[in-house]
Amino acid sequence: MKFKHPQAFIWVPPGISSEEALKRTTHLSIGAHPDDLEFMSFHGIESCYESKDSFYTGIVVTDGAKSVKAGPYQNMSPEQMARVRIEEQLKAAKLGKYNALIMLQYSSADLLSSSKGVRPWIQEIKKIFSYCNPHTLYSHNPFDKHPSHLAVILPLLQLLQKLEPKRKPKKFYACEVWRGLDWVLEQDRIALALGKPALSKKINLLFQSQIDAGKNYAEAVKGRRIANATFSNPHETDAASQIELALDLTSLMHRTRDQIFPYLKAILSRFEKDLTKNIQRYL
Repeated sequence: MKFKHPQAFIWVPPGISSEEALKRTTHLSIGAHPDDLEFMSFHGIESCYESKDSFYTGIVVTDGAKSVKAGPYQNMSPEQMARVRIEEQLKAAKLGKYNALIMLQYSSADLLSSSKGVRPWIQEIKKIFSYCNPHTLYSHNPFDKHPSHLAVILPLLQLLQKLEPKRKPKKFYACEVWRGLDWVLEQDRIALALGKPALSKKINLLFQSQIDAGKNYAEAVKGRRIANATFSNPHETDAASQIELALDLTSLMHRTRDQIFPYLKAILSRFEKDLTKNIQRYL
């Protein structure tokens, strides 16, 4: 398939065309930056790893050129840094045996400046959905604090609401990255148990440019997942060694744009009500 951005590309394993790979996609993840896919949607990666009937495709919207730089990367130009991050992302796709990897290659500035105007990247996503029909979708969550993550999830959610019913995923999980979801009431979140921590560790360590810059995401992500598993229930033993938490926004795909904010406020209201009830019990 062809993209509007001149540097955008799709990688697929040998022996299959990009159209065939997209058509067989069962799990799709859309992240703002290189490494977001691995940190927020490993559940999808491991669900499809070496599977004969489940296929994971990842989409990265930006080029990662403006990431933190230190050590051997500190004097690199944005263009050089983008190439490093592309190489790391490709290595992750190959190690994780992805079905396909799409790098849209927009800059973070492009993403943020288009947040209320024309969004060329979302048109690319719309086109991709005409090629694939995944039953499970992962992306960022609306409570994330990273501006680029919010600039992805909110336009994406509006796009999903406009898709034909037959093109909508069966499940839509909005995942943790720059803010955990352990505070959300259990009725408003889903726990995605992970079973291949060794594979996750190997993949996360591929993003060495970030680790060398003093952002050891590999350890941070592992720590969050272990904490999610351990602190999920104070009265039961751990059901899994690692857990990714996500909001299940499946029903929100079938609503309208004006219902997005009230839906999210309702999650906060339920948390506030629960907090108030528990505090007043002991005051």
